[in-house]
Amino acid sequence: MTTGRVWAYADHVDTDAIIPACYLLTSDPAQLASHCLEGLDSTFAREVRPGDIIVAGENFGCGSSREHAPQALMRSGFRAFIGESFAEIFAGNCTALGLPYALLDADDLQHIFEGQWLKVQPIGRIVVG
Repeated sequence: MTTGRVWAYADHVDTDAIIPACYLLTSDPAQLASHCLEGLDSTFAREVRPGDIIVAGENFGCGSSREHAPQALMRSGFRAFIGESFAEIFAGNCTALGLPYALLDADDLQHIFEGQWLKVQPIGRIVVG
């Protein structure tokens, strides 16, 4: 089971927002993590904790096919992704890296908020609390 704090994101967060292209010359996971999501939240890299959970709207991870994006998120400490939908290539990269993701419809997502704590069980059951 994964228990973590929610980091909530809107629709269509692309891979350039997850890890800016200027950092793609490295494959060092620690370096990628230190710049993860810096275009959306300059405090992110300092505040994220192991086990935290991304909750996103539609099409999270759209854009390029780079594996750097889920690698940066994983190294940052994320252990689960929940969203209305994920870009197909991003979802495939998550699967390849062993990062679980779950789909929820918009009605269910509206009950999950930034900073809230969730428990995600391996079978996909989400406990809001």
